[in-house]
Amino acid sequence: MPHLLQFSIAVVLAFLAGGVPFGLIAGKVLKGIDIRDYGSGNLGATNVARTLGKPAGTVVLLLDALKGWLPVKLLPLFLVPPDALAPWFPEAVALAAVCGHVWPVYLRFRGGKGVAVSLGALLALSPPVLAVGAAVFLAAVLLTRWISLGSVLGALAAAVSAWVLPSAGRPLAVFVSLLAVLVVVRHRANIRRILAGTERRFGEKIPISPAREDEK
Repeated sequence: MPHLLQFSIAVVLAFLAGGVPFGLIAGKVLKGIDIRDYGSGNLGATNVARTLGKPAGTVVLLLDALKGWLPVKLLPLFLVPPDALAPWFPEAVALAAVCGHVWPVYLRFRGGKGVAVSLGALLALSPPVLAVGAAVFLAAVLLTRWISLGSVLGALAAAVSAWVLPSAGRPLAVFVSLLAVLVVVRHRANIRRILAGTERRFGEKIPISPAREDEK
């Protein structure tokens, strides 16, 4: 099989894997609801935890992270890219998985924000870069209890570290920078609510109720 075709197959498979909507599945299985109609209306682990409980949110977080980790680790074992694209192969697969989550083909291209999938992808690609982003994320959440702010600051910190750390090469730096842009864009509504003082904080008790229109 030509290597360019193998590269294309790997990207498509990663995109399809990234699009598996574990948040939606959790809502259907546990409560018989469409998670997109409740809480923040998002498919991610934070909304699942708020709507269905922390155990469900933790499981969805791990499964979403696995969608980023598994393609990066598994697909290079079976598919080989062209020599010119080989240095970019893991990052291309990882980016495809994240994009699959954000724009899932199964849900008419309306998905989550990509944070958990990015976490899994970075764990596979560069634990040091992930550690920097995770440290900033945890510090921001502990100080403000805003998961969204922690996600944005963590993504930006990871991008900076990818350009600075000696162990990170150019493909990784470009990939993490693209992730940071994507995370900021996907959290633009959260940023507006933070500035307005209406963003919900982690641990805030809310009823299982239809999503507010300003949070979708």
